[in-house]
Amino acid sequence: MKVETDFSNDEIKQLWDKFGSISQEELFQCFDEDIQKLTQFVGGYKKYYEKLGTSEHKGMSSFANLSEFNSHILQLLLKNQEGILNIDFRKLAEGYLKALDTNLEEINKTIQKKEPFSPYSFNRQDKLLVILKKLNTNARFFVRYLRRRFFNVFRRLFRLAPLELQTYRYRKLPYQSMVLYYMGVQLPKAIIDSLHHLMKTKSQILLNLWEFDGNFDAKLQNKLLENQNADLSLTSIQDNKFEVFSKQEELIKELTISLKNEIELACISVFEELDKTLLLVDTADMPSHQFLPSKIKSKQDVVLIQFDQEKQRWENTHKTLLDDWSLDVEIVLLYFTVLDDYTNLNSKISKFIDDHLSLNIEQLREFINASAKRIQDNATTAKKLTQVLNEERSKISNEFIDKMLAQTIKKLSGSITQDIEKFNSRTIDLIKNVSDKRSFIKSKNYDRGIRSSEINWLSPKELLNFEALPHFEASIKEIKQFIEANMKKARVKLLAMGTVSDFSLESAQIMLQKKKGAIKSTAQVAEEGLNRALSHLDEVTELMEAIKLEPQEQLHQTITTFNTEIQKLKNIDTILELNLQIVKIKAIERSKKLRKDAITWILNIVPRIIDFVKKHISGTTGYIAEIKKYLGVNVDKVQISHELPEFIRQTELALKKLPFVYQRLYQLTPTDEDRFFVNRQTELESMEQAFDDWGKERFVTTALISEKGNGATSLLKIFLNKIETDIPIIHQSSDKKIYNTQAYFAFFAEIFEQDKFESNEEVIDFLNNRTDNLILIIESLHHFFIKKVNGFECQKMLFELMSRTSKKVFWIVSYTIHSWEYLKKTLRVSEHFTREIQLQKFDGEMLDEVIFKRNNLSGYKIEFEPSKENLNSKTFQKMDDDERQSYLRKHFFIELNQMSNGNVSLAQLYWLRSTCSVSDDAINISSLREIDASFVKDLPAEHLFAMHTILIHDGLKLEDYALSLNLPESNCRNILIPMLEKGLLIRPKEKFNINPIIFRQVVSLLKSHNLIN
Repeated sequence: MKVETDFSNDEIKQLWDKFGSISQEELFQCFDEDIQKLTQFVGGYKKYYEKLGTSEHKGMSSFANLSEFNSHILQLLLKNQEGILNIDFRKLAEGYLKALDTNLEEINKTIQKKEPFSPYSFNRQDKLLVILKKLNTNARFFVRYLRRRFFNVFRRLFRLAPLELQTYRYRKLPYQSMVLYYMGVQLPKAIIDSLHHLMKTKSQILLNLWEFDGNFDAKLQNKLLENQNADLSLTSIQDNKFEVFSKQEELIKELTISLKNEIELACISVFEELDKTLLLVDTADMPSHQFLPSKIKSKQDVVLIQFDQEKQRWENTHKTLLDDWSLDVEIVLLYFTVLDDYTNLNSKISKFIDDHLSLNIEQLREFINASAKRIQDNATTAKKLTQVLNEERSKISNEFIDKMLAQTIKKLSGSITQDIEKFNSRTIDLIKNVSDKRSFIKSKNYDRGIRSSEINWLSPKELLNFEALPHFEASIKEIKQFIEANMKKARVKLLAMGTVSDFSLESAQIMLQKKKGAIKSTAQVAEEGLNRALSHLDEVTELMEAIKLEPQEQLHQTITTFNTEIQKLKNIDTILELNLQIVKIKAIERSKKLRKDAITWILNIVPRIIDFVKKHISGTTGYIAEIKKYLGVNVDKVQISHELPEFIRQTELALKKLPFVYQRLYQLTPTDEDRFFVNRQTELESMEQAFDDWGKERFVTTALISEKGNGATSLLKIFLNKIETDIPIIHQSSDKKIYNTQAYFAFFAEIFEQDKFESNEEVIDFLNNRTDNLILIIESLHHFFIKKVNGFECQKMLFELMSRTSKKVFWIVSYTIHSWEYLKKTLRVSEHFTREIQLQKFDGEMLDEVIFKRNNLSGYKIEFEPSKENLNSKTFQKMDDDERQSYLRKHFFIELNQMSNGNVSLAQLYWLRSTCSVSDDAINISSLREIDASFVKDLPAEHLFAMHTILIHDGLKLEDYALSLNLPESNCRNILIPMLEKGLLIRPKEKFNINPIIFRQVVSLLKSHNLIN
């Protein structure tokens, strides 16, 4: 648009010619970047939308294409949101301000003006001071005018030239400051409206595209409801409606033209105002001090702040708009990604059943039918029938059961549930990737600049985790349980099929042996049996069909529900309601947690108080008992439970009743198999670190300390399997007591395959003179001493051996915890080891893992039987079967941990003893019943001393026990044998040991008497 300009002052004409067009161009550049970004955004959305219509030819499903489309749109939104930078006017109009500065340097600071003077006119708006100035100036003017006229009368009489009546005034104009004021203050102020116009149009375009995006999604949702989530034809839904992009592009063009016109008009208006002002400056109407640089600077700062604030508000608007839109796109992206995953899962399930399981089932059917036909064809003579029955039974055993059935059952071991679990995990991961924070404003009022205080915030991830995800996971869990239950039924039916087939042919063989002439009847028995086997196969087929159809329907319903719930997040009112619910629930959960913590604290402190009281009054109780005895008051004799001596025998009987596979899994022997390794990673890492340090030629000796039966040997075996080394390994343990030099030298001569050693020096020289290094593990090092005078010589010699050979030998030894504590007091054993690795006790959850890791290998299902107390509990009665089993399992292992004191071997003994019945596929576990061991506290002193001696030695033979106490064997026999008969001690071989069922109580009692730590 060209506008004619006609300025009164030549200076303004020159300024316009030189700076007018430059100012317009530079000021337009302030807005051009936003226009270009907006153009790129519209073009980017248009490109992805057009690409969506052609992507069906790429071999991707429509859901995958929609996921890709929404992913691109989300990235486009985020990129444009990040591109909205908080740039102030000085940076934004840097080119304009530089051009202005250059122009200011080229013009004069001041201008002198001489012009005829006319009296001032008065306005109502004039201030009093201005009026007085005008009156003064006008009065002086009229005085001078009248005086000259008066003098001119006389000058004419004397024929002199009259005085000029016209009066002139001189003005000094601060021209440079005036240009700075109008170009640096007024012009930026004038284009604030253009900024508002630009930003409002940008909001309109973004809202138009957002509305278009929402309408497109609504069409997709409607189509999905019509087609039951079937694949979509995107081209038909798009319907070639691209005019929305043309409209937005046209709006951008109109905006560009309009902004240029507005800027041009603003420039002309400011120049005209400057032109008018030039006629007034340095007069009473406009004193020149109004254009002092300091005043202009403060006014310029105010205008620029005003501009920046307006721009900031609009930046808030557009950032929030894009963030709000991004939330909608995230929801749509999540839905179509999940829907695409569901489609793939659905296809996998159908393909797995149709291509694999159905084929296997048909092969099983063909095998049984072929077997029945061969039997029927050979049912002519007893000899032929006998031969064919033998052959078919062999085939059923070797081919049908061991190969075909085994292969089919293997395929039924969770492939589908694994796929569903992957689907569930991927959905959870998708939700984890949803943003934690999104902004919005109420009513989507994005056609104005907004303050930061008006912006609301929400967490889409938290909202999804509040309702949609829990419902989704619950549905997936139900589907998995349904599939697992049907898979299990199918496996049982297939196993039954093999059993029925084999049993039927075996029955036919027996029948033919008894009745040689009953050929037809025998063949009929075999055929009927095989038909019964086929009936099991029919049931398997029905189960597979149910697995194929029902989970798909449930998954479809789950996806539909999930979509309904996540679509709520696109509604602001729903979001605010959900946020309010979350706040309420969090408050309730906090109060519940506080209440639970308080109850837990009370439950934890009460047993400690009870133990403390018991511990500190035990001495008082004994003292009172002695007084009663002295006074002749009868004290009831504590009876030792009759179950005590029978515990081990009953456990062995329970073990024999179990299937062979179960007996093998729960043998109380060390293992080196990783599949049984549980929760010893910390100890294992400590051993590996010790080995690494020794490899760096550091002095390292390692002691492994644990309770007996807590897995020390297994840990050592696992350690040896883990380390990769060519160094020779010797792993030894001695069951016999080694407390004299002859036994000591004989032990090392045997493990080093030498004839003999005469001294410890010879053993040291032998090890130090080896050509290669050595890893030497000696378990049960507590057998290298006996509690008597000079009974610790072997320990001392071994300490010397370790210290002098540690460069060549990596030493690992093991002690029981009670032997270690005793030797710490007597020999300061801990000073001889650089590493002490103590095996921690297991808790209930760890014992659960230990037991069930083994049980899972057996394939048996565990059924926990409720106690009478459970059956009478109202809470227990309200539970369903799964909840009851979960409850019983949890409490079983809590009690197991208490009774076993975290000892793995003892826990396995209790577990085996708790087995009450075994079926084809399940083992029933009864509730634990702890034997009353309260009698322990009243045991006589000689029994306590005997148990203390046995405990610190980890078991003793009769002669070793007598030697340690320096008593005759006959006296010791009179102590130990009665204890053995009462069940206080056990003697698996030759050594006496404390009965494991009272081990915990005995240790507690010895601690209370300060006999052990």
